[in-house]
Amino acid sequence: MKRNYAKKIKSQVGKNEIMALSYGALNLADYLTTKRILNTGGEELNPIANYLIRKNCFGIVKIATTLAGMA
Repeated sequence: MKRNYAKKIKSQVGKNEIMALSYGALNLADYLTTKRILNTGGEELNPIANYLIRKNCFGIVKIATTLAGMA
């Protein structure tokens, strides 16, 4: 019985799901490291991200684009 259950679980997790989760995890890491660097005196060199940070909507846009990319 355990073998059938393991095969069933393995067949449900495909390459697309793994890629979507990896994309989400990497974007989360990017957001957290960007915020930490900015809080310790660093600066954002990407002009689009810099504009979004100045307008205080970087987090919302990052979440929206990440979810769209994961879908």
